[in-house]
Amino acid sequence: MDSLFTSYRTSYVLENSLDPIKFDIDDLPIPDENLSTLLNPDRIIQINPWIFKFEPATEQIFALHSDDINLLSVLKENNEFNDFPEIRTFSYDDEVFAILNQEAEVNAIFGCNEKKASGRNDKDNKNDYDPCNDNDWDLRLEYDRFGIKESVWIRFKYNTNNHSDDRTLFDFNYDAEMTPKCEDKIKKDRFWGDQSKCSPLIQMHYRDNNHKLRLYNESRALSGYTVRGKVRAVSRCSYYGNRACHTSGLLVPTITPLCISSGDGCD
Repeated sequence: MDSLFTSYRTSYVLENSLDPIKFDIDDLPIPDENLSTLLNPDRIIQINPWIFKFEPATEQIFALHSDDINLLSVLKENNEFNDFPEIRTFSYDDEVFAILNQEAEVNAIFGCNEKKASGRNDKDNKNDYDPCNDNDWDLRLEYDRFGIKESVWIRFKYNTNNHSDDRTLFDFNYDAEMTPKCEDKIKKDRFWGDQSKCSPLIQMHYRDNNHKLRLYNESRALSGYTVRGKVRAVSRCSYYGNRACHTSGLLVPTITPLCISSGDGCD
């Protein structure tokens, strides 16, 4: 057995001769940085006692118990397992761990019968053009589901061909209320305060032009959520050291925030 691990993410970049600098993790068939780093090139990961394989083309997950490790080659080489009941098939929409661990039945006994929020990959985004640098920016807010993992994130992406040490400055503003199934509500927020003043922003070099902040990253599905978020950023044409004024020089102006919600929270 090889001692060095190669991730699915690395193998995909190499096999498709992609530029590792320009490559966008969200363009992966499995567009999740954590999963794509932990999966092997065959899109397989073991989380004891289960071995999972991802099939992005059909958005399915296959699960094999480690007691049936003799079927690992079958799992690796196929995507249909009608002749192998030991290999179970799930969709990205399924709560795989809850099903495998029979968590739903346990929760029902103790009076928790919450359902997961409807919809999948709920998303909102805005983008615009920066004439100073002849480049584009994109702000995205999204709720992703991958069967064994749920993720809510906000991302600021600055599309540039400039790989020097030029910098942009930015920071996020967000207000999130998220309720995991059968658990208490989670509230996360960050506000700018007085936008008429100059305040420190996060420094981001142009070569690191895709910054993602995860607000939720768990195996348990959400039963409800409302998340708003926006960004402010300063282009290199309006650079003020490590501080930036919000009254001038903004690459991304104060805009109506992005919003995703399982209900009518965005209305």
